[in-house]
Amino acid sequence: MSLKARKLLWATTVAIFLVAAVLSYFSSGLGSAALWVTVGLALGASGFADLKVQARR
Repeated sequence: MSLKARKLLWATTVAIFLVAAVLSYFSSGLGSAALWVTVGLALGASGFADLKVQARR
């Protein structure tokens, strides 16, 4: 998979989790939204690290 495709995949993944956080906030409150934000940011950090490794290759 190309670097550009990986960037798009990770950006889409993080965007999905952030949208889920907003929807969760309106339906269940701050605690549930915080969980979605945490998971989204963790995936984003993981993706960023992966992209840095792939860029070096």
